[in-house]
Amino acid sequence: MFTAATQFKIAKKTYLKPEMFYQWQDDKQEWVFGTLVKYYIKDLTNDRIAVMGGAYWRVGDSWVPGFRLEYNNLTLGFSYDINTSKLTTASNFNGGFEASIIYIIKYKKKKYPYNFCPFLWM
Repeated sequence: MFTAATQFKIAKKTYLKPEMFYQWQDDKQEWVFGTLVKYYIKDLTNDRIAVMGGAYWRVGDSWVPGFRLEYNNLTLGFSYDINTSKLTTASNFNGGFEASIIYIIKYKKKKYPYNFCPFLWM
């Protein structure tokens, strides 16, 4: 599995977030590309709230419009998968709701308890 994402500032509180995802198992593979627009309602160092909306394309299979709400390290996502592949005969373009929960654990390195002098080790 491989995933990549970035964000570019396009206005004072607004960012563009292109993302991509690739996974494979045996001879099967899946590519997903998408872009979200992220707007910060509150953007303080230890207190952030943002809303995001956009769409993804699962290559050859479906379109996925979605919405996310971000609060500090926690993100709640809601989307709807619209089938556009050969399965539309069975699905009649009906998709399914999807929900996601993302929690980012931030790790801080402990500071050295005393000042390090490199000359002591020479």
